[in-house]
Amino acid sequence: SVFTKFIDAKDIFIGSHSERVAIYSRMIAKESGRNDDVCQKVFYCGLLHDCGKISVKDDILKKTEPLTEDEFKTLRSHTKKGYELLKCLSSIPEACQTALLHHERFDGTGFPEHLSGTLIPEAARIVAVADCYDTMHSDSYIRKSISAEKIIEELKERKSTQFDPEFVDALIN
Repeated sequence: SVFTKFIDAKDIFIGSHSERVAIYSRMIAKESGRNDDVCQKVFYCGLLHDCGKISVKDDILKKTEPLTEDEFKTLRSHTKKGYELLKCLSSIPEACQTALLHHERFDGTGFPEHLSGTLIPEAARIVAVADCYDTMHSDSYIRKSISAEKIIEELKERKSTQFDPEFVDALIN
């Protein structure tokens, strides 16, 4: 928790993003019928999912205009940096995989590995939904937050393409 506060402190708009993603992730896992142990591990994965952003320069994280191709590539590198930071965390081995794979898409068009469906670890599929929800529900440098109704509509549209339908349904419930 302390470590994620360092990451979130880099950006006033992010605030407690990691903590909110962790809470939403645990709720999604619980709603999906996962046991308490799985729910707690998913919580920690959500808490640590963006730890690689500690290596991304502030001028990229806080940019108000569209990112250049190189800046976008640098931002995307946070997944691999997160994996490197967490790979020795033996108490929560799912955390490094979640940091690496939370931007994979259910249809295989995500990054960095282009995994699809259940080849993406469950915790990463859950955190992906929670991360997207919180991002759309929060103000940022480039846009205002979106209403809950619009977010639900967006998530429904992205079922089976960007997100695992089971976890979208769980979040909506």
